[in-house]
Amino acid sequence: MKPACLRGIAALFFALVGAFNAQAQPVAGQPPTLLPQEQGWAYTRTGIASGVYKISDQFAVFPGSRYGFVKGFRVPLDDQDPLHTEAVLQDGQVYVPVSFAGYPTLKEIKPDAPSPAFLRDRWVYQIPRPAYTPPPAVHTLQVNGKTYVDFADVGHALGLHVFEDETGLVCLGEKPDFNYTTHELNIRDATLSAFDTPEKIVDPKIALKYLSNLPALAPMPKPPAIPLTAYNLAGFNFKMLGGKVPPPGVYPRLLFSPEDLPGIQERLKQTNAMQMALAEMDALFAVTWWDKTTPDGQMFLKLAQGEMTEYTGEGKGAGIYSSNVNYPANCLTSMALFCLLSGDEDHGKMAANAIYNYYKALEPKLDKVLAASDNEIAFTPELAGYSTRQWQGVDKLVSGLDAGLALDFAGTWMTPEQKDLMRRVIVKATYGRRPTAGAGLGHLLALAAIEGLPGYDAEGYAADAELARSFLDWGFDEKGQLTAEGAQAGNLQFQLLAMVVLARRNDNLWGHPHWRNFLNGVPTPAPGANSGAAASDGGPYDTQTILEYHAFYPDNTAADRILSQRFPGFNPAKSDLTLFTAQLARESAVHMRQLKLRLPGLSSPGYVQQSLLYDTDWKLPVLGE
Repeated sequence: MKPACLRGIAALFFALVGAFNAQAQPVAGQPPTLLPQEQGWAYTRTGIASGVYKISDQFAVFPGSRYGFVKGFRVPLDDQDPLHTEAVLQDGQVYVPVSFAGYPTLKEIKPDAPSPAFLRDRWVYQIPRPAYTPPPAVHTLQVNGKTYVDFADVGHALGLHVFEDETGLVCLGEKPDFNYTTHELNIRDATLSAFDTPEKIVDPKIALKYLSNLPALAPMPKPPAIPLTAYNLAGFNFKMLGGKVPPPGVYPRLLFSPEDLPGIQERLKQTNAMQMALAEMDALFAVTWWDKTTPDGQMFLKLAQGEMTEYTGEGKGAGIYSSNVNYPANCLTSMALFCLLSGDEDHGKMAANAIYNYYKALEPKLDKVLAASDNEIAFTPELAGYSTRQWQGVDKLVSGLDAGLALDFAGTWMTPEQKDLMRRVIVKATYGRRPTAGAGLGHLLALAAIEGLPGYDAEGYAADAELARSFLDWGFDEKGQLTAEGAQAGNLQFQLLAMVVLARRNDNLWGHPHWRNFLNGVPTPAPGANSGAAASDGGPYDTQTILEYHAFYPDNTAADRILSQRFPGFNPAKSDLTLFTAQLARESAVHMRQLKLRLPGLSSPGYVQQSLLYDTDWKLPVLGE
């Protein structure tokens, strides 16, 4: 069986050597340039296919990469720790984990699943690993407590042909004449580029032969600084995590489960802050998206009915005040949450249809970006904002703050076809990419929305989880204050949501000592201040963040104190909801925009005061406390 990425490549491969000199090509001593994309050059559209075809009957490894190839199939060197296990060069020999060394003993290679065609060059396969005990002739090495073996020795012990060259590439196979001739050095470059990972170019010298600069790489989280034994979950409100995560493809699943809805709706009835957020959403939608005479209302109808066939961008004639969001996607995601909690089936179904059609309309543009190679991105101005390895850039295209939540909240009303379209778009946008901290963790939410489904990037999810933990280690100090590094990440909303997603999946970071001290280290705003000096800049002082923190730590008196001084004289628990709702009903869309009344919801990167789901009534401090 050959991997999907090699089908149809054979004829191309044998034509490559002769074609390399036919058109533009890298020239030693001259700057790289835009290359023909169909001739198999490294970092072009056909580079991975041509390079992997060459080793399609080999077992191949390269020092510094955490991937190896098993007869053309890319696999992690180690299943137990795929993110941190690399091939090691020691005394001129390449060592790999003993768990990888069993592959050359297999008689038949059977991957767990084929790669989607649109991910053929990125796909990391899972292949059952046979046990391997190194014989005495195979040299071993201990690396971080793991046994590594000399891969060339493994080949010799099995009677296989061993190919080694000056780059560090080692290939084992049955062909006695396998090598790269002097006319195939460009193909070797293409082979080596296939060992690159989202966070590492394994041989930068080769990459710079084809690119003006090294590609944008994913950030590498720092190693953990705080042991799990230091975490403290005393006072944590486990009820806010909801019930058991449902099976793959069942929604909602990110922040709560279907069986949690009755309890959330009951909490809504008992919490004035939640009811006020719901009333604001109702009032805002009533004069915009649910009013057919407005630009928002007309766009909503077109999207819901499938009449909008082009990518709709940020939206025109927006009726609700917003900033730093993708307006249509943000509104539709918040609408789906509103409908879930309020039981509005009619608008829920329309929101689900609109979300589906919105993402269906943008998929062709996403496909165009995904088809671009590193070489094209390096030399094509309109592609300069994208990367083949980073979430940044693509996240703007698919509204990365909303993608996972949109499917999660609207999935209840979606047909199987609609859910599969959303899954496919999320797979295309997330697989093999890595985010930055802060709002970049929308990547984790998108991955968790499709966990267990075809195309789910388990390696990417694990990397994102490490990033979330690393932010708590290094983005905050022991007093709960943001460090210079942490401040660069911006708002904490998606860090917090990622922590909820992780905690529901038995990876609870809420007890991190830096996070526990977060609000204790927040300066109290001056009496009479509405939102604090830092509340409008996307920093940790956002009212939304404090309310959400308070929901999970309801006895945190710092949250009560900050909220009470931020909104002096206001007690949500004693608010007159009837009067509040009547006042909202008299407001026009224009006036609410002038007041800068933002739509409550979860997918805004700060600025919004209410999340709806985690809004709580706070306690007024007693004088002298």
